[in-house]
Amino acid sequence: MSKPAAVHNFADVITLPDASTRTITIDGYLTAPAVLARAGVFKYMAAELGLSDRKPTDVVNVYRSAEALEKAVDSFESQTITLDHKWTNASNWRDNAIGDVRDVEMRGDEMNGTLIIRDAEAIKAIDANKMTQLSNGYAAKLVRKAGKHQGMDYEFEQIDFHGNHTAVVGMARCGSECRIGDSATAKETPMVTRSYDGLTVTLENEQSGQIVDRMAHALDESKKELATLKAAVPKIKLGDKDLDGDAVRVLIEGKDAEIKTLKDAAQTPEQVHALVVARSNAISRAHELVPDLKIGDADTAHTIRVTALDAVIVKDDMAKSMLEAALGTTALKDAKPEVVETAFHTISAGLKKARESRKVTDSRKQIGALATASGTGDEKDPRQKWIDAQSNAWKGPQKSEVN
Repeated sequence: MSKPAAVHNFADVITLPDASTRTITIDGYLTAPAVLARAGVFKYMAAELGLSDRKPTDVVNVYRSAEALEKAVDSFESQTITLDHKWTNASNWRDNAIGDVRDVEMRGDEMNGTLIIRDAEAIKAIDANKMTQLSNGYAAKLVRKAGKHQGMDYEFEQIDFHGNHTAVVGMARCGSECRIGDSATAKETPMVTRSYDGLTVTLENEQSGQIVDRMAHALDESKKELATLKAAVPKIKLGDKDLDGDAVRVLIEGKDAEIKTLKDAAQTPEQVHALVVARSNAISRAHELVPDLKIGDADTAHTIRVTALDAVIVKDDMAKSMLEAALGTTALKDAKPEVVETAFHTISAGLKKARESRKVTDSRKQIGALATASGTGDEKDPRQKWIDAQSNAWKGPQKSEVN
C-alpha cells in the first residue's frame, strides 16, 4: 500500500513579455501579461522536496504535465499578488494584497495570465526598478513516479496544483531574467537549496549553489586536517588518563582557579593573631559564665559565645532577659556575629557585677548573724565596734574609771 502524496509549497519563477507590454490604467493600476507556470521537467534540490533518502544537495528531476496545470487554472484565477512572498488567506489578505491575477488560461504547455498591481507604493517600487522580478507561489502534491518526457528522465511528478499568490520581489528564482514586463525568453528555474551543519540556505541559482558546495567542501577538508593534527599531538600520561593538549589546558586553568581561590581566602599574620586573641577572650568569658562549659578545638570565638549564652540563659533569668533585649525576635543561632559578640560581653559583665554584689551582701549577713549569736542583744555590731574604735584612736589611751 503506497503512502499518500505529500503536499509541498513551491515558489517558482514566472515570466513576462517585453517591457513594452506594461500599461498603466486610467485609475493608475499597472497591468502586464505573465506566464504563471509551464509543463516540463524541472530540477529541484532534495532539501526543497523534503526528501530524506539522499543528500540535501542532490538534484532531483520533477515532471509537471500540461493536463495537471489545466486542472488548476481556476485556483490561479484572481490569486493575490503580494510584495515579497506571503502565503495568503482570508485572515491576512487585507495586509498582504497589492493586486491580483486575471484572465488565467492554458496556451499549449503554458499557463498564462494578466497581473493587475493596484498598490501605489508597489507600482513606484517597480517603476524605480527596486522590485521588478516575479515568483509564483503554489501548493502541489509530489508523487514518486518515474518516467521520461521529451528525452528527460524524472523520478517524481507534481499533481493537484493550487495557486496561492504571485510575489513581486527584488530577486526572483531565475534572477534578472524574471523581470516584470521583460524578456519573453526567460525560463522557469527553481532556486537551489543547500543544507550544511543543520543550516538550510536558499540560493539564486545552481551556479551559486556550486560555489557554496566548493566552499563547504573546503571547510570539511579543513576540519579533517585539524582533526588529523589534533590526533598527532602527543598525549600526557596523568594517573590512569591520557590527556591531549586541550585536556591539559583545561586542567591547568582549573588548578589556577583553585590556587586563586585559596590565595583570596588566605589570612595575614595580623588577622590570624586577632582570631587567636578573640578566641582566647571568648573562652575566658565563657568559663566565667559557665565554668563547666565544654569547648572543642575547632570551635571559633563565635561558636563559643553562642554555646555559652545557650547554656547560661537556661540557668539565669537575668541573662535570659538581657539576651532577649539584645536580640529582639531574632533567634540566637540566626543572629549576626557582631550582635552575638556585643550581647555576650554585656551579659558577661552584667552577671559578673551581679555576682560580686551578692558576695558583699552575703558577707554582711554572715557578720550580723555572728554578732547576734554571741552578744547580749544590746551590744553593737562587731563591724561597727571596729569602725568606732578606729574613729577614736586619735584620742590616745583612755583612763578606766575606778569605783
